[in-house]
Formats: sequence, C-alpha cells, structure tokens
Amino acid sequence: MAESLNAYSERLETALANNKPYSAYNKDMAHAKVVVCTSMAHAKSEVLLLSERLDPILYASGWFWTAVTGFLEGGGKLRVLVESDIPVEHPVRHLATQNGGVEIRRVTEGVAYDFNFMLIDNIGYRFEADRREPRAVVSFHEQTEGPRNMLARTKEVFEMLWERFSGPLD
Repeated sequence: MAESLNAYSERLETALANNKPYSAYNKDMAHAKVVVCTSMAHAKSEVLLLSERLDPILYASGWFWTAVTGFLEGGGKLRVLVESDIPVEHPVRHLATQNGGVEIRRVTEGVAYDFNFMLIDNIGYRFEADRREPRAVVSFHEQTEGPRNMLARTKEVFEMLWERFSGPLD
C-alpha cells in the first residue's frame, strides 16, 4: 500500500526535526511540494536550487511562500539557477528584488544537463534525474563522504554553473 501524503510529510518532518537519516522516492508534484516546503522550513543557512523553470504550482504556492520567507527571516540564503524566464509577478522573482538573501541567475548558454535539484544546508537534497517530470530521489542526513556522495557532487555542479553564469537575471 502506498504511503499517504500526510504520512510522507510527517516522516520527513520528524527526520528533519531530529537530524535523522531520511530517504524517499518523490513521485509527483504533491510529493515535491511536501519535500521542498518542509525542507525549506527546516533549512538554516543555504538552499541551492537548479531548475529548468520555477513551476508556479510549487514555487508560487502559499506553503512555499511561508517556508521561504521564514527561512530568509532567519538569515538564510537562497541561490537559484534557472533556464526559463521568470515573470516579474512570480513570487520568487519578487523575493529576489525585495530580499538580499535571494539571488537568481539565468543559465543562458546551452549547457547539457537533464536534471533539476535542490540542496539544503549540506544535509540533503531532492534530485530529479529527468527534469521533465517531478519524480525525484530525496535524501537527508545520509552518507556525507566518499565518491558516491551525491550531495557533494551536485553542489560542485551548482557552484560551477553559478560561477559560469555570473550575470544578473534579466
């Protein structure tokens, strides 16, 4: 029997609140919203987001807005790399113009990658191997060293792209 969305959310919330290992398969946009918003609410210092686009179903939701503003009010920093245009009225773009804790850069040159990911404080990630679908692997407080460390590898990719696309969002 599939785990209910509430049980999924409670399990993630409990793991993050208690610094316990957590891994799951994120199968749809509802699961993505649970992971992104719950982990953002628990983030302390830095969230890195690489996404083809900032889907308004998730990134313009009231739940996301509450989570990200709380994170920013606590001194957190959100860095976003995105390929597509972000409309001026999009909440994340509004945050970037109103809050120094948010910086968005546009990936404008044809960089070959087919994934999206979100990294939270060096403790975990949500990784979509195929950016056309919201299916993802989610992992927090897991392996932190060695060549198989997905968190470290994705952070390296993010930092390389961040430096390459140093210009501001249009």
